[in-house]
Amino acid sequence: MNGNYLTAGARDSEAIKQLSRAITAWDPMLSIKFTRGDALYGGIMTTYGLAIGDPTMISFRGREQSVNPGDAIVMPPSVRVSANSQAEFLWICYEGLAPEHLRGPDGLAVGFEHFSFRDGATDTSICGARRQVLPTNDLRYRVQYHFVNIANAEPHTHANMVELYYVLSGAGEVQIGPAQTELTSVPIRAGQVLAVGPGLYHVPSNGLGMCIWFLYAEMAHRRRVRDAVAS
Repeated sequence: MNGNYLTAGARDSEAIKQLSRAITAWDPMLSIKFTRGDALYGGIMTTYGLAIGDPTMISFRGREQSVNPGDAIVMPPSVRVSANSQAEFLWICYEGLAPEHLRGPDGLAVGFEHFSFRDGATDTSICGARRQVLPTNDLRYRVQYHFVNIANAEPHTHANMVELYYVLSGAGEVQIGPAQTELTSVPIRAGQVLAVGPGLYHVPSNGLGMCIWFLYAEMAHRRRVRDAVAS
Protein backbone atom coordinates (compact mmCIF):
# COMPACT_ATOMS: atom_id res chain seq x y z
CA MET A 1 0.00 0.00 0.00
CA ASN A 2 2.95 2.36 0.33
CA GLY A 3 2.44 5.06 -2.30
CA ASN A 4 -0.64 3.32 -3.73
CA TYR A 5 -4.41 3.60 -3.52
CA LEU A 6 -7.29 1.26 -4.33
CA THR A 7 -11.05 1.70 -4.75
CA ALA A 8 -13.77 -0.94 -4.49
CA GLY A 9 -17.51 -1.27 -4.26
CA ALA A 10 -18.19 -2.30 -0.67
CA ARG A 11 -20.45 -5.15 -1.85
CA ASP A 12 -18.10 -6.27 -4.65
CA SER A 13 -16.57 -9.36 -3.05
CA GLU A 14 -13.74 -9.76 -5.55
CA ALA A 15 -12.75 -6.09 -5.38
CA ILE A 16 -12.81 -6.19 -1.57
CA LYS A 17 -10.61 -9.30 -1.62
CA GLN A 18 -8.11 -7.50 -3.85
CA LEU A 19 -8.11 -4.50 -1.51
CA SER A 20 -7.74 -6.81 1.49
CA ARG A 21 -4.74 -8.56 -0.05
CA ALA A 22 -3.03 -5.19 -0.49
CA ILE A 23 -3.76 -4.25 3.14
CA THR A 24 -2.47 -7.62 4.39
CA ALA A 25 0.69 -7.33 2.31
CA TRP A 26 1.31 -3.99 4.04
CA ASP A 27 0.48 -5.32 7.53
CA PRO A 28 -0.05 -9.09 7.89
CA MET A 29 -2.29 -8.64 10.94
CA LEU A 30 -4.92 -6.59 9.09
CA SER A 31 -7.51 -7.58 6.50
CA ILE A 32 -10.88 -6.36 5.19
CA LYS A 33 -14.06 -8.22 4.34
CA PHE A 34 -17.71 -7.69 3.45
CA THR A 35 -20.39 -9.96 4.91
CA ARG A 36 -24.11 -10.40 4.32
CA GLY A 37 -26.27 -12.75 6.35
CA ASP A 38 -27.97 -13.60 9.61
CA ALA A 39 -24.79 -14.30 11.61
CA LEU A 40 -21.78 -12.13 12.45
CA TYR A 41 -18.58 -14.03 13.22
CA GLY A 42 -14.92 -13.04 13.06
CA GLY A 43 -13.27 -16.31 14.06
CA ILE A 44 -9.89 -15.64 15.69
CA MET A 45 -10.00 -11.98 14.70
CA THR A 46 -11.09 -8.86 16.54
CA THR A 47 -13.47 -7.35 14.00
CA TYR A 48 -14.32 -3.67 13.62
CA GLY A 49 -17.52 -3.44 11.58
CA LEU A 50 -19.58 -0.76 9.90
CA ALA A 51 -23.26 -1.46 9.12
CA ILE A 52 -23.86 -0.60 5.46
CA GLY A 53 -27.22 -2.30 4.82
CA ASP A 54 -30.79 -1.94 6.03
CA PRO A 55 -31.59 -1.57 9.73
CA THR A 56 -31.48 -4.86 11.63
CA MET A 57 -31.53 -6.30 15.14
CA ILE A 58 -28.52 -8.21 16.41
CA SER A 59 -28.44 -10.40 19.49
CA PHE A 60 -26.00 -12.27 21.69
CA ARG A 61 -27.00 -14.37 24.73
CA GLY A 62 -30.26 -12.56 25.27
CA ARG A 63 -28.91 -9.08 24.63
CA GLU A 64 -30.57 -7.33 21.68
CA GLN A 65 -29.43 -4.20 19.89
CA SER A 66 -31.00 -2.36 16.96
CA VAL A 67 -28.41 -1.42 14.34
CA ASN A 68 -28.83 1.28 11.72
CA PRO A 69 -26.77 2.11 8.63
CA GLY A 70 -23.51 3.75 9.67
CA ASP A 71 -23.46 2.19 13.15
CA ALA A 72 -20.17 0.67 14.30
CA ILE A 73 -19.74 -2.75 15.91
CA VAL A 74 -16.64 -4.18 17.60
CA MET A 75 -16.61 -7.95 18.17
CA PRO A 76 -13.97 -9.91 20.10
CA PRO A 77 -12.66 -13.25 18.80
CA SER A 78 -14.77 -16.41 18.99
CA VAL A 79 -18.11 -14.60 19.32
CA ARG A 80 -21.05 -15.40 17.05
CA VAL A 81 -23.78 -12.73 16.93
CA SER A 82 -27.19 -13.33 15.34
CA ALA A 83 -29.11 -10.88 13.13
CA ASN A 84 -32.88 -11.19 12.75
CA SER A 85 -32.71 -9.92 9.17
CA GLN A 86 -29.83 -10.05 6.75
CA ALA A 87 -27.13 -7.72 8.00
CA GLU A 88 -24.53 -6.17 5.69
CA PHE A 89 -21.23 -5.15 7.25
CA LEU A 90 -17.84 -3.93 6.11
CA TRP A 91 -15.17 -5.20 8.51
CA ILE A 92 -11.61 -4.35 9.46
CA CYS A 93 -10.15 -7.57 10.88
CA TYR A 94 -7.20 -7.70 13.29
CA GLU A 95 -5.41 -10.98 14.04
CA GLY A 96 -3.40 -9.79 17.06
CA LEU A 97 -4.48 -9.54 20.68
CA ALA A 98 -7.99 -8.27 21.28
CA PRO A 99 -8.36 -5.12 23.40
CA GLU A 100 -7.78 -6.10 27.03
CA HIS A 101 -11.40 -5.49 28.06
CA LEU A 102 -12.58 -7.83 25.27
CA ARG A 103 -10.28 -10.78 25.92
CA GLY A 104 -11.32 -14.23 27.07
CA PRO A 105 -14.30 -14.41 29.46
CA ASP A 106 -14.71 -10.62 29.41
CA GLY A 107 -15.13 -10.66 25.63
CA LEU A 108 -17.61 -13.53 25.79
CA ALA A 109 -19.59 -11.66 28.45
CA VAL A 110 -19.78 -8.49 26.35
CA GLY A 111 -20.33 -10.20 22.99
CA PHE A 112 -20.09 -6.99 21.00
CA GLU A 113 -19.76 -3.24 21.44
CA HIS A 114 -22.18 -0.97 19.58
CA PHE A 115 -21.58 2.67 18.64
CA SER A 116 -24.41 4.68 17.12
CA PHE A 117 -23.87 6.72 13.98
CA ARG A 118 -26.07 9.41 15.54
CA ASP A 119 -24.13 9.74 18.81
CA GLY A 120 -20.94 11.54 19.68
CA ALA A 121 -19.82 15.12 20.01
CA THR A 122 -18.88 17.00 16.85
CA ASP A 123 -15.57 18.79 16.45
CA THR A 124 -13.60 20.19 13.53
CA SER A 125 -10.84 18.31 11.78
CA ILE A 126 -8.75 19.14 8.73
CA CYS A 127 -11.45 17.41 6.65
CA GLY A 128 -14.60 19.00 8.11
CA ALA A 129 -17.17 18.35 10.83
CA ARG A 130 -16.12 15.17 12.63
CA ARG A 131 -17.56 12.77 15.18
CA GLN A 132 -14.99 10.40 16.64
CA VAL A 133 -16.64 7.06 17.41
CA LEU A 134 -13.43 5.28 18.39
CA PRO A 135 -11.16 8.31 18.86
CA THR A 136 -7.46 8.37 18.13
CA ASN A 137 -6.64 8.76 21.83
CA ASP A 138 -8.46 5.53 22.78
CA LEU A 139 -5.47 3.24 22.39
CA ARG A 140 -7.33 0.14 23.54
CA TYR A 141 -8.40 -0.32 19.93
CA ARG A 142 -6.31 -1.27 16.92
CA VAL A 143 -8.19 1.08 14.56
CA GLN A 144 -10.16 4.30 14.91
CA TYR A 145 -13.49 5.39 13.40
CA HIS A 146 -14.41 8.92 12.42
CA PHE A 147 -17.65 10.06 10.81
CA VAL A 148 -16.89 13.19 8.77
CA ASN A 149 -18.95 15.55 6.64
CA ILE A 150 -16.31 16.84 4.26
CA ALA A 151 -15.98 20.64 4.08
CA ASN A 152 -12.91 22.64 3.01
CA ALA A 153 -10.56 19.72 3.55
CA GLU A 154 -6.81 20.31 3.52
CA PRO A 155 -4.36 18.11 1.57
CA HIS A 156 -2.45 15.89 3.97
CA THR A 157 -0.45 12.68 4.10
CA HIS A 158 0.40 9.94 6.60
CA ALA A 159 3.77 8.26 7.05
CA ASN A 160 2.74 5.08 8.85
CA MET A 161 -0.92 4.36 8.28
CA VAL A 162 -3.53 3.61 5.64
CA GLU A 163 -6.55 5.90 5.61
CA LEU A 164 -9.64 3.97 4.59
CA TYR A 165 -12.79 5.79 3.43
CA TYR A 166 -16.28 4.39 3.13
CA VAL A 167 -18.64 6.87 1.46
CA LEU A 168 -21.91 7.02 3.37
CA SER A 169 -23.52 9.72 1.21
CA GLY A 170 -22.88 11.90 -1.80
CA ALA A 171 -20.61 11.70 -4.83
CA GLY A 172 -17.43 13.57 -5.61
CA GLU A 173 -13.73 12.92 -5.80
CA VAL A 174 -10.59 12.52 -3.77
CA GLN A 175 -7.46 14.21 -5.06
CA ILE A 176 -4.51 11.84 -4.55
CA GLY A 177 -0.83 12.07 -5.43
CA PRO A 178 2.81 11.92 -4.29
CA ALA A 179 2.94 15.69 -3.74
CA GLN A 180 0.48 18.55 -3.33
CA THR A 181 1.43 19.70 -6.82
CA GLU A 182 0.90 16.23 -8.36
CA LEU A 183 -2.68 15.28 -7.52
CA THR A 184 -5.00 13.08 -9.59
CA SER A 185 -8.80 13.12 -9.29
CA VAL A 186 -10.26 9.77 -8.17
CA PRO A 187 -14.09 9.64 -8.50
CA ILE A 188 -15.90 8.31 -5.45
CA ARG A 189 -19.56 7.85 -4.52
CA ALA A 190 -21.82 6.40 -1.86
CA GLY A 191 -21.23 2.68 -1.31
CA GLN A 192 -17.58 2.74 -2.37
CA VAL A 193 -14.39 2.15 -0.39
CA LEU A 194 -11.11 3.95 -0.98
CA ALA A 195 -7.82 2.97 0.67
CA VAL A 196 -5.04 5.58 0.58
CA GLY A 197 -1.59 4.22 1.36
CA PRO A 198 1.20 5.88 3.36
CA GLY A 199 3.09 8.66 1.62
CA LEU A 200 0.26 9.86 -0.61
CA TYR A 201 -1.28 13.31 -0.30
CA HIS A 202 -5.06 13.21 -0.40
CA VAL A 203 -7.98 15.59 -0.06
CA PRO A 204 -11.70 14.73 -0.52
CA SER A 205 -14.17 17.12 -2.13
CA ASN A 206 -16.90 19.01 -0.27
CA GLY A 207 -20.26 17.41 0.45
CA LEU A 208 -19.18 13.80 0.95
CA GLY A 209 -20.37 11.99 4.08
CA MET A 210 -17.72 9.47 5.07
CA CYS A 211 -16.73 6.91 7.63
CA ILE A 212 -12.95 7.12 7.95
CA TRP A 213 -10.76 4.46 9.51
CA PHE A 214 -7.14 5.00 10.51
CA LEU A 215 -5.23 1.73 10.07
CA TYR A 216 -1.85 1.98 11.78
CA ALA A 217 0.96 -0.41 10.98
CA GLU A 218 1.52 -2.78 13.91
CA MET A 219 4.85 -1.29 15.02
CA ALA A 220 3.50 2.24 14.68
CA HIS A 221 0.54 1.29 16.87
CA ARG A 222 2.86 -0.21 19.49
CA ARG A 223 4.91 3.01 19.50
CA ARG A 224 1.74 5.03 20.07
CA VAL A 225 0.81 2.85 23.05
CA ARG A 226 4.37 2.95 24.45
CA ASP A 227 4.57 6.73 24.09
CA ALA A 228 1.17 7.17 25.78
CA VAL A 229 2.29 5.03 28.74
CA ALA A 230 5.58 6.92 28.99
CA SER A 231 3.81 10.27 29.09
